[in-house]
Amino acid sequence: MALSSSGSISLSQVQTEFGGTNPISISEYYSGSIASNSTSTTIYPTVQTVTTNYNVSTKLGTYSYQQISSGFNHTSFATTEVPAFGSSSGVAVTKLAGRDIAGNAGNIPASGAIQMNHFRGTAAPVNSGFTIWSFYTTNSRITSPNAGSFGTPQIIIRVSGHYGQAFGFVGGQTGYPFTYIQNAQEGASSALLASQWQGTNSWSANGSNVSTGYQSHQSNATVGNFTQMIFGGTLGTVYSNFSGSMALTFYF
Repeated sequence: MALSSSGSISLSQVQTEFGGTNPISISEYYSGSIASNSTSTTIYPTVQTVTTNYNVSTKLGTYSYQQISSGFNHTSFATTEVPAFGSSSGVAVTKLAGRDIAGNAGNIPASGAIQMNHFRGTAAPVNSGFTIWSFYTTNSRITSPNAGSFGTPQIIIRVSGHYGQAFGFVGGQTGYPFTYIQNAQEGASSALLASQWQGTNSWSANGSNVSTGYQSHQSNATVGNFTQMIFGGTLGTVYSNFSGSMALTFYF
């Protein structure tokens, strides 16, 4: 909540509102030093590549499949076809809005003297962030009885909450908490190129994002409600050799 616009306030109250470290220093609270409204934020989830081999029995016989998945995926989504990898927890995305730096004495200055009146009536930004549960690519092929080539890879993104239109095409939806996601290039040989994955902005092909997909509203006993978005990659490509962490930037 905002600090009182009248009466006395203390540095400890400023610290409670805006954060900081002890011993308290007024230099922690110059304009530009305290949290601002965010236009973007970058996370660095742990990623890796996993190859899974499994069999499927049908009336025509048993087929052997190979699936290669790269990125990260919360363990609660693990099945025989979608392995869990990366982390057993989601990654928080911070989205700050509502910051006010105009107190009774005007804006908090970027340098020079600061009065306590600069803080009266001001408020720290509010975090309306969310959690990303999955960001991975996956492609598969039949290995027997007749070996086949890899098809069109899917890029699967899952975020907490229900956004946009269920079972609709991704890109250009309303209600999303982000405009688009930008990934850094990842992978040594079949690299996932730096690409934008659309939220509220209209879909357009770029990088490894070569076809529009669809989205659905789903629920999971572990993570609760989530929105799943699926995009298409380059035909026959296996995005692999992921290791370390990947930079994912969310633009608001």
